[in-house]
Amino acid sequence: MTFWRYYPQPAGIGWPDTRALGHIASRLHKLPIPSVDLPHYKPLRSLAATLADPAARLAVTDQEHAWLTVRIDELRAAFNQLDFPLGGGLIHSDLYVGNLLWNTDGHRNSVVLGDWDSVSIGPREVDLIPTYAEPRFGTSPATVDLFARAYGYDLRLWDGYNVLLDIRELSTLTALIRLAPDDVRLKDELTHRLRLLLSGNRATLWHGQ
Repeated sequence: MTFWRYYPQPAGIGWPDTRALGHIASRLHKLPIPSVDLPHYKPLRSLAATLADPAARLAVTDQEHAWLTVRIDELRAAFNQLDFPLGGGLIHSDLYVGNLLWNTDGHRNSVVLGDWDSVSIGPREVDLIPTYAEPRFGTSPATVDLFARAYGYDLRLWDGYNVLLDIRELSTLTALIRLAPDDVRLKDELTHRLRLLLSGNRATLWHGQ
């Protein structure tokens, strides 16, 4: 049994921005490793599990399934060869603005981080890459600059950046593969993203999810 605190969200003030996310990421990464036993981060764990389910064959072709399986192995091998300048520690593993909530207790609004389902021990760079992948959804690149300044480090200057970006983009297929058989719109989006990934197209936008 787990207990969750409810944070009612105020109307009319919008979503917390990437500056707030950068500050909270910086604070998180300064915390010590907790005494509880946490899993170690493994790239694309959820996608691999989804592809292992026979139901995945309802969403992707045999050729696409084979490509995805090989691509997961390639990216995991590349990940294991990386040097991570920020070191390892407690990471959220799905840190993006959609997981921020306003905390309206007290005299002023503050921000809390929700959705801790994937919390683990791993390289801190893993928590930064989701924001850098957001322009693929049409978000302004300026929001990435805002995040980098708030956190105090720009991931784009690191030579492992493209590996983590490829991992993050591939991971966006996970929910689509699960849901596409029952939703034509999601099936179309899955087909769209797979086509772009297979062709190496980094410029064309995702349509959403």
